[in-house]
Amino acid sequence: SVGSATVAQFFNTADCLSTPFAAPILGSTDFTVECAASFDDLTHDTNALVSGRAVNVYGWALQIQGGTLNFRQAVGSDLIDSTDNLSGGSVVANRIYHMAATRKGNVFKLWLDGVLVDTKTIAGAINESSVTLLTLGTSFFSIREACLKGYMQWFALTLGTARYDANFTPPMSAAQVAGATSAIDFNGALGSTTF
Repeated sequence: SVGSATVAQFFNTADCLSTPFAAPILGSTDFTVECAASFDDLTHDTNALVSGRAVNVYGWALQIQGGTLNFRQAVGSDLIDSTDNLSGGSVVANRIYHMAATRKGNVFKLWLDGVLVDTKTIAGAINESSVTLLTLGTSFFSIREACLKGYMQWFALTLGTARYDANFTPPMSAAQVAGATSAIDFNGALGSTTF
């Protein structure tokens, strides 16, 4: 537990949680990927939160890089670290944040604690044709790249809906994300987990 929250701890030593998930996860559909997490250490380059990557240069990842929230993605034939990435907002260690990335049509948005921190208009599908895993705590499962060093309170993925259009009050748990496609609350009630 961290404060009054029950969480999953990731030690940045290849700790991660993965589940089979048929590709494409995001593709060209509207989506919301979101979680609540805190970070023990922001001195190492990257803390990955959730990702859909199978080949190193394609897929997507929601992560903290250098203390800044990022949504990395490969759209069309672009590589994952192309100009299609979103970035904004600053985080500090030992504080729980709500972080989200959304897509509505061709408009991608990045949110930190309910505040819009970046937006881009990008046409095309996220290239993730070989993705077979939805992964928490690393940006690239097969090599355990950019593992999270911190705590995750909950995660939710909603396909077909961009939940946020304007600044909002973040949900406090995955249970508050009605209609999520995949969700987990790290509260001991894992029987309600859906993937």
